[in-house]
Amino acid sequence: MSIFTSLKVAIGLFALFICILVPSTLSLKLASALAIPIKIITTLLFLILALCTLRKLKSLRTATLLIHLGTIVILLGSLISSLGFVATVNVYEGDTTDTAYRWDVQEDTGLGFDLSVVSIHREYYPVAVKVGVLNNGRQAALILTRTGDSFSFPPYLIQVQSIDPAAKVLKLSIHTPNGKLLGTYFTSGHNDLPPDFPLDFKLVAFKAPQLKRVWVDLKLLKNGEMIAAGTSEVNQPFEWQGLRFFTTEVNTDPYGRPYAGIQISRDPGVPYLYAGFIIFCFGLILMARNLYKSPARSRKLAA
Repeated sequence: MSIFTSLKVAIGLFALFICILVPSTLSLKLASALAIPIKIITTLLFLILALCTLRKLKSLRTATLLIHLGTIVILLGSLISSLGFVATVNVYEGDTTDTAYRWDVQEDTGLGFDLSVVSIHREYYPVAVKVGVLNNGRQAALILTRTGDSFSFPPYLIQVQSIDPAAKVLKLSIHTPNGKLLGTYFTSGHNDLPPDFPLDFKLVAFKAPQLKRVWVDLKLLKNGEMIAAGTSEVNQPFEWQGLRFFTTEVNTDPYGRPYAGIQISRDPGVPYLYAGFIIFCFGLILMARNLYKSPARSRKLAA
């Protein structure tokens, strides 16, 4: 029993715990390989701290007791989190999958529903572009502007909305002098403007833009019927029934077809972790308050 209430054993386990946790954050593969040692050490730390707290329960001050309880709840949350999973899958835009690779069992497993990547969106910081303007098929102007800005070509006002650097396509919106939207023009040749609209536009040159934001529209289906839909980003997951869908990657294959990397995770220990941190912080605040009001501190302040 003395081993399970030994301060030296607890400190040694904490040091070993940190040494194992650091490499586990480098990749999912390492985290999966170190999952069992981490679980064993977490269990031992939980037992040692729980037994130590029970043994010294009557002698512990309130602040110290709160710190102990907070740490115990955090360790318990970590153990509960190990019951969850992390799975990853790459899905082409417009495609659907019902399986993903689970890192805890290291194999493809069924999701229990169909995951569909409806569309992939990219937003770029404003970038300089050169736009060629043709009036009834004849070169009329060469405009140097930026995405997000507008330029005038009487009697029209043209707003440069966005650029797709991969496809080298510029999206423009055409307005009348009073601000009425006539339609949208893509330099790839597609537009919804009136048939007698006289202008054409060409993307002559542009600077390589910096990516500002990436997001993916997801849809979950079961038996062909939609059960949920939402948007997923890198740090803003789409959440549904305890599952969190993160966007980890957006890219194109060698044939130019876009796909999104999706990470699906379930972590039932999160509420316990938050609760443990709150209890732990209350303990620290109370300890700092007690130290500030201690007699030695009071005499020092009076001097």
